[in-house]
Amino acid sequence: MGTPTSAPMPVDESQPIEATRIERTSPNEPFLVRLQYLETITPQRFHASESLVVTTPDAGLKRLPEGDWKVSFQQSRPATIAYSVYVKAFEHHETKLLAEEREQWRGEGYATFVTTMGRAITASDGTVYDGRKYWLGIDRCPTERDALALKGTLQNEKIWAWIRPEVRSPAEGKLSFIDASGTTQLVSPSPARIRSAGPVSLEGARSGKPPLRTTAPIEFELNTKGNLSVCGSLPLESYLQGILPAEMYPDWPLEALKAQAVAARSEIIAHAGGKHFFEGFDFCIEQHCRAFSGEEGHHARTDEAVHETTDQVLVDRENAIVPTVFSANCGGWTEHNENVWDGAPAAALRGHSDQVGGERLQGNGSVESWIRDNPASYCSHDKEYFRWNRSLSLASVSKQLNNQYGIGTLQRVEMMERGVSGRLKEIRLVGSRKSEVVRKELNIRRAFDNLPSALCTIDVDRKNSVIRVRGAGRGHGVGLCQQGACGMAQANQGYDAILQHYFHDVRISRL
Repeated sequence: MGTPTSAPMPVDESQPIEATRIERTSPNEPFLVRLQYLETITPQRFHASESLVVTTPDAGLKRLPEGDWKVSFQQSRPATIAYSVYVKAFEHHETKLLAEEREQWRGEGYATFVTTMGRAITASDGTVYDGRKYWLGIDRCPTERDALALKGTLQNEKIWAWIRPEVRSPAEGKLSFIDASGTTQLVSPSPARIRSAGPVSLEGARSGKPPLRTTAPIEFELNTKGNLSVCGSLPLESYLQGILPAEMYPDWPLEALKAQAVAARSEIIAHAGGKHFFEGFDFCIEQHCRAFSGEEGHHARTDEAVHETTDQVLVDRENAIVPTVFSANCGGWTEHNENVWDGAPAAALRGHSDQVGGERLQGNGSVESWIRDNPASYCSHDKEYFRWNRSLSLASVSKQLNNQYGIGTLQRVEMMERGVSGRLKEIRLVGSRKSEVVRKELNIRRAFDNLPSALCTIDVDRKNSVIRVRGAGRGHGVGLCQQGACGMAQANQGYDAILQHYFHDVRISRL
C-alpha cells in the first residue's frame, strides 16, 4: 500500500468513527444551511435595518445601532494548513469495510484518520436519514509538496488518492466595526457574529447586482487566504425560498414547482457538509453551488411550492435521502449518473425514456436518427433546446483544441462511446499532429464552444471549414428534467408522479 514519505502527524486513530465530526439534528430541530455570502480583500459594507448584537471572542456581547457599517480587517497570523491525503470513501453503512481497510493501512505504518462528510438528520417520527460518508485518510502532510509526493508514490502502485487542505489552526487577526461617520465603534478578534431582529443587506455579495438582503446571524472571519469571509446560517425552508426562483420559472405550473422544491430540498440535504466541508460552510451563493437571491428574490408562487411541500424529501430503499440532481432538458432520454460523473451507479439515477406513452428503444447506431426525429416527449415543448443545431468555425475550434491537447489541426472527430441516452462519453480528436481521447460529457461539451449537451453528433466539414453539430437537450441529463417536469404538469400529472418518473424506486417522506 505504499511507503510513508514522512513521519505522519499525530492523529486521532484511537477514536471511534462516531467520535468524528457529526451533525445530526434532533426531531423538530430546523435543518440549518451554512452559506458563504462572499469573500473579500477589501472592507465589507452592510446595512442593518435594526440594531445589532455583536458576539466577540474577547468582549462577549456588544450592542451597535442600526444603519450603515463597514468591517475592516487585519491578519496577524495566517492559518496553519495540513494537506490531508485520502485513499478511499465509504458510505455510512460501510463501517465494517472501513474498519478493515483502516487496519490494513495501519499495518503498513500509517497513522490513519477518518473524516466524516455530510450529515444525518432525524425526522419527527424518529427515523434517521443518514447522508454521511467516511473518508479514510492516511497522512496529514505539513506541505503540499509532501502530500503530492505521497500521492505519486501511491499512484505508482495503482492506488488512487486525493488531497484536501485542512485548517489545523485558524488565522488570527482583528476586525473593526466602523459606523457611517467613520468612527470605529468596536475592535474584535476574528471571528465576530452579528444578530439583528431585521434584515441585513450585504454589498458586493453578487457581482454587479444590488446588495443581498438576508437574515442574521452573520459571521465575519478571516479565512486561510487572509481574506474576510462573510458567512451565515439559514433554515432550510428559507434557503429554498431564496434559490427556487432561480432554478425554475415561477410562472410554470405549480406541480412542476413543487417537484423542483422537493428535489432541491433533497439535493441540499444530501450534499450539505460536502463540497465546501474543509472551508467551513455548506454552499456558496454562486452557480458553483446554486444561485441564491436572498429575501428580495422570493416569489409568491415558488414560496407556495416550498410551503406546500414543507419537509418533504425523496428517499430510496435504504432510507437514504436521494441526491436529486436535475438539468434543464434531457432531450427525450435521461442518463445514468456514472456516465456523466465519477462514482458508483446510483439506483435512483437511472437513465430512461422521457417519451409520452412509452419508450422507443434506441442504441448507439440510431442516435443520429433519434436526434433528427422529433419524438413526443414531455420536454419537447422547449423548442429552443429539445433539438438544436450549431455551426462552429473549424479554424477557431481547431486552435482551441490544439492549445489544450496539442493535436495540431483538427481533421475529424470519432464518436466512440455513448451512454444509455446517447450522450457522448468518449470521443477521439484526430489532428494533424496526433490524436487525443476526450472523456466525460462536460469535457466534450467544453471542447466545442460549450455545447448545450453531449447528446449530439459532430461532423467536421473541412471543405467548408465548419463543424456541424446536431444535438438534443440542455445539460447533463441526469435525474429530473425540468422542462419535462413542466410538460408532465401541463398534462395534469402531480408532483409525486413527476418525481417518481424521473427518479427510480423512490418515495416521498417527511422530515
